[in-house]
Amino acid sequence: MKNFLIPFLFIACLFMTSCSNENEPKDNTSTILLSVDSHTDDMIYLSGNGECLRIKEEDSNEWEHIDGIIGFNYEKGYKYLLKVEKTILVNPPQDSPNVRYQLIEILTKRFDGFNISVQYDIDADDIEAVESCLSSDVDALSHSFYLLYYGKISGKDGNIIELIDNDGNRRYKYGIERSPIEKIEAKYTYILPRGQIVSAGTWILHETINDAGVDDFFVILEKVSGQPVRSDQLLYVRPWLYKDKTEYYQKLCPNAGVRSVIIVQTLYND
Repeated sequence: MKNFLIPFLFIACLFMTSCSNENEPKDNTSTILLSVDSHTDDMIYLSGNGECLRIKEEDSNEWEHIDGIIGFNYEKGYKYLLKVEKTILVNPPQDSPNVRYQLIEILTKRFDGFNISVQYDIDADDIEAVESCLSSDVDALSHSFYLLYYGKISGKDGNIIELIDNDGNRRYKYGIERSPIEKIEAKYTYILPRGQIVSAGTWILHETINDAGVDDFFVILEKVSGQPVRSDQLLYVRPWLYKDKTEYYQKLCPNAGVRSVIIVQTLYND
């Protein structure tokens, strides 16, 4: 009798365990279309602050924020339509969201430009003539690059910056020379950031570590409202790039009495 009872109890336990597993909730996985916006937003995580993607599911009219999509390499300035696997997790890791997205296919990728503020200050006898040249000279503005990303290069004595033109063409250069200043030149003071100025100075850009420099900007870094400034990362600093185009417009508008033309570009996420 004992020999019969033990196998019977073992089979009963297996049956009960099987029934129990079938009744437990499981992760819900589906395939959906997902739109990804061309710019990011700041997000506060339990581990700190960072950038997040702006996404919209196919049946939604509201933008949501997530920290990333598995297998997806995002480029700012481009709008995407993705086919993704969406998984709603029953037991997500601690301090993690309960929804996970994994890339299946990039359906479309379209350059959407950036939220760029372009301002200028003109000192000339005929300001209207210079403004007319400036507004109609698309080539001049398309070749005025602005800063898209700034950060450290591991193992290199310098910082990498990424510049991009209005057509989305990217250039990677080394900004290994930064000359901080104590006083901003008068020609740059007519257009200043509204917020706190963290630092200012001339940045000379280099194609390689050893070249003589190919371009330069005067740069003011503005603290983004409500965000901390960290010494090791300029993620929460908005760069204002100032380009002295005086000589260019003196040649372009020789009868306008041009004394100074400063173009200022800055990148906004809002």
